[in-house]
Amino acid sequence: MSKGFFKRLAAFLSLVGPGIFAIGYTIGTGSVTSMAKAGADYGLGLLWVLALSCLFSGVLMTAYGRFAAVTGETTLHGIVRFLPGGKWIAAFLFLGVVTAQYTCLGGILILTSGAIREAFGLSVGVFPIACAIMVVMLAFAMVGRYAFFEKVLSFFVALMALAFLASVFATWPAPDVLARAARPLLPGGGASLLMLAAFVGTTMAAPTFVTRPLLIREKGLSADDLGKERVDSVVSASLMFAISGAIVFVATGALFARGATISSVLDMAETLRPLAGRLAVAIFLCGTLAAGLSSVFPILMVAPLLAGDWQSGRMNTRSATFRILCVVASAWGLVVPALGKNPVAVTIAAQVSNVFVLPLAVAAILWLLNRRGVMGVHRAGPCLNVLLALAFFFSLAVAFAGGKALFERFIREPPSAGNVAQSQSAYADVPPVAISNGVLSASISPFGAELRSVRMDGIEYLWQQEPDRPSGMAPVLFPICGSLNQGRYTFGGREYALSVHGFAKTSLFRTECAPDGASATFTLESDDATRAVYPFDFALAITFRLDGRTLSVEASVTNRCDAEMPFAYGGHPGFNVPLGGEGAFEDWFLEFGPEASPEAFEFAEGGLLAGAKRAFPLEPGGRLPLRHELFNTYGLFLSGTGGSVTLRSEKSPRSVTVRFPDMPDVGFWHAPGEAPFLCIEPWTGMPSVAGVPDDLAVRPDMVRLAPGAAATLRYFVEFR
Repeated sequence: MSKGFFKRLAAFLSLVGPGIFAIGYTIGTGSVTSMAKAGADYGLGLLWVLALSCLFSGVLMTAYGRFAAVTGETTLHGIVRFLPGGKWIAAFLFLGVVTAQYTCLGGILILTSGAIREAFGLSVGVFPIACAIMVVMLAFAMVGRYAFFEKVLSFFVALMALAFLASVFATWPAPDVLARAARPLLPGGGASLLMLAAFVGTTMAAPTFVTRPLLIREKGLSADDLGKERVDSVVSASLMFAISGAIVFVATGALFARGATISSVLDMAETLRPLAGRLAVAIFLCGTLAAGLSSVFPILMVAPLLAGDWQSGRMNTRSATFRILCVVASAWGLVVPALGKNPVAVTIAAQVSNVFVLPLAVAAILWLLNRRGVMGVHRAGPCLNVLLALAFFFSLAVAFAGGKALFERFIREPPSAGNVAQSQSAYADVPPVAISNGVLSASISPFGAELRSVRMDGIEYLWQQEPDRPSGMAPVLFPICGSLNQGRYTFGGREYALSVHGFAKTSLFRTECAPDGASATFTLESDDATRAVYPFDFALAITFRLDGRTLSVEASVTNRCDAEMPFAYGGHPGFNVPLGGEGAFEDWFLEFGPEASPEAFEFAEGGLLAGAKRAFPLEPGGRLPLRHELFNTYGLFLSGTGGSVTLRSEKSPRSVTVRFPDMPDVGFWHAPGEAPFLCIEPWTGMPSVAGVPDDLAVRPDMVRLAPGAAATLRYFVEFR
């Protein structure tokens, strides 16, 4: 390439320097968390929110840039000078912006540190890595030159953009998944409202606009450069949408397509490994790392920049105040890594906190741009005023939605039996319940009533994931099993959305332990959050009981409605194969009883049923030798098995027998690739039939409970 090209590139990057700074504020690991969570839970259903947020973000960047270029003033200094009650408005903006950004910093640091540890295979903890990041970022900040800051951020933003856009092609969803994921979702409450507010809080963040006049002034732009300022705003908003949308697409292809949720941003990397290989994992981690570093750097400077704005209307990056406030921000940011808490819930809540100061930031610039004595002939025209008015009402609506979601999530309904969490972010804060009878010991998490461990003679029988990423070992399936057509169903003429396997797997259950320590009951009851996606009043009580070498799992479902209630229920325990490390996967087999005459369900694309079954002959002795290819697509699901199956090997005395007298079907599944486990899943229902509308009132595979009635559904696991 010619030197002329690089000169033009350097000139362009210089032109869009303030916009790159804006991307540093808006897209960090907090943004990656919010976008990945939204893609995992809702596919592309909230992409319209992202589009609106980026559009209004571009409008506000243009507005604040116009104010700075025309007047030569900065935000807080200008508000104090030109608006009635300006000191109070400026104080509220200062406190709101700084508080929201500092709240985000700890979560961003711990996620960035985790990405570094994962990428480089480090064995040290998160806190030392976070300290090292802070030392490097502080050293950059102490250089004290805007041009240097701009170059650092340009590098990180370019790396982040290339990494996330490249990841899209490695995980592009299949056409059926894309069709199911692309349907716009109108948030109805609870977790979806929280995600809507987090979307806006991270892409339409007040610091992006409030600090912009300082950067415009530093670039020396004037009223003659309004065209350049608009280009910078458009490029910045477009990059925000492209990068954020890429993360949503990656999560849709990697997580939503499998019905998986996210307990850590690093779950994405683990999911990408079997789908797209190590290179895709490295690229995604590279993008996550760049996102974290690109946001830590400007967040460190937000308080000193705004302090300089208020005091003198200038960016004084070499003052003692600037450096002291950067050190204070660094110390504050290290609190969360020092505590070692799972940051996902905190990070998303922190992104939501950004929206509360947003209406004031929009109203202030709308007022300033329409004052003739301030803007002269450059006052806002009709088009800009309409867009700013729409942005103001949008910000009010999102602030209300965010406040309502936070109130419901953390105050009115703190994590409780009826709270549909829709994520596993609360996992680290919920200790498992242990039961034992002297022969077997087991632990169950109240989060999802999920079986976490079963041990006998010192051997772990249940498949174990890494401790910091617990998810999906043995989820409870309720009120559906498998996938719905496009993730939606109808009942009573109204449409509802449910993720794969329903909401029980991501809900917190109330716990009651038996005095003998050998059993525990976990109860989930309907509330506003569950009724928003499943319009029935119910109680689901699951009792885990140890008796000799047998674990019994008994679910009692009670209909508290005055109308019939359809539902499905299933278990999903995953067992280590080989058990005790004895033999290879292929040395093990499934063994059915003499009464078994199994038929296999045929699958269409996207994990939906094709609507037909085929005979599935077994080998002599009712055996089915294990081969990975049997389970690598959608698994193997059988009816007519006689209600019992045993996992065993001629090379081991160990075995697991699962009996399911109340469930007509059983599935066998493991993760793609050569996974070292097998899930044995007794179900009362099956996934939807592809192309057949899902009306729960008429679906034939649903269990139906009369008003006030209860049903008991059991399965038993015997360990040898």
